[in-house]
Formats: sequence, structure tokens, C-alpha cells
Amino acid sequence: MRSSGPFDRGLAAMRLLAVILLPLVLAACGPEREFSGIWRQTACGDDLSQPDCGGFVYELHIGRYGDRLAGVVVRYVHDRGGFDSFQRPKECGCFLIESGGVADDEGLLFTLYDAVTPRYPQPDTEDGDLGCPRTRLDECAGRRFDIDGDDEALVGVTDCGEEASAERLDIAFERVVGTPRTECYERRGTAP
Repeated sequence: MRSSGPFDRGLAAMRLLAVILLPLVLAACGPEREFSGIWRQTACGDDLSQPDCGGFVYELHIGRYGDRLAGVVVRYVHDRGGFDSFQRPKECGCFLIESGGVADDEGLLFTLYDAVTPRYPQPDTEDGDLGCPRTRLDECAGRRFDIDGDDEALVGVTDCGEEASAERLDIAFERVVGTPRTECYERRGTAP
């Protein structure tokens, strides 16, 4: 029989350390990545039967930080001709996510910050560059999203919050690859 030498005791200690540290390392890879990224609207309306919400489609640029989230929502004019609606010439408003938006393993709940104040998606945007007339830039005052899902798809509802005429619409998103936007611009060349 072989006696255990310093090498064997060192190997046993490393194994024990790995067993103790592995759960800690895996726990450190928390839910922050879940829901973070870019999400493009795929359907809206009763039973998700429409491709757009009132002529618009939404793109969520989300960063999740524990149980909080931050980001922007870019709205585009829906292209009824079947072309890609998520192109810069079709941008029609950029909105910040209100602080206080929450995220958990079940989903996301957030409201657009100051949605009635039009913001531009890029610093060099002029009114004529937008995909819609400036009069259509504003959003309902309490636009909110309550969505859940997994790493590939989100489904939920959007409405105008406390407004008396708040219409609840079913809405669905899919994850797309890209670098999320982090800001909207109040007027040419100035960030909020």
C-alpha cells in the first residue's frame, strides 16, 4: 500500500477547494445576463395577431443589474410592405426606461420615463430625418411593459398605465444580436 505524501494531500486539498468554490463561482454568474440585450417586437394585439402596435414596433435595449434594469426603448414606424422596420430611417422616438423598473427570474416590469417629451435616437438627428412627423413622436404618458420569458423570447402586455383609456395590448419580442444603445438625445448633439 502506498502512503499519502505531500503531493496527495495537496491534490486532496485542491479538490476540496474546488468543491467549495464551484457553487460560489456559479452563483456569481447571476441573473444579470438574463433579459439584458436587444429585443425586437415580433407581434402585438389580441392573441398577438398583428405585427405592429398602432403602426409602430418597439425595440428594447436593456441592461439588467440584479433586480433593477436600465435602458432605452426605440420606436419605429412599421413597414407594411414587409421590409425590415428596424432601420434608422423608420425611427420614431427614443425613450428612457424609468428608474424603478424591476427584473426578476419571472420577467420585467418598467415604464417609459417622460414619454410625452420627444427624444431622438441619434445625436445628429433632425426632425426631417425621422421616420414619422414630429407630432407623432410622443408616446402615451404612462407607457409601460410587463413582460416575461426566457433567453430567446419575451411575451407580455403593454399599456398606458393610469390613463382612463388605457388599452392593454399583448406584445412579444425576440432577442437579437448587437450592442444595446445606452442613451437618447433631447435635441441635436445633447444627451439628457
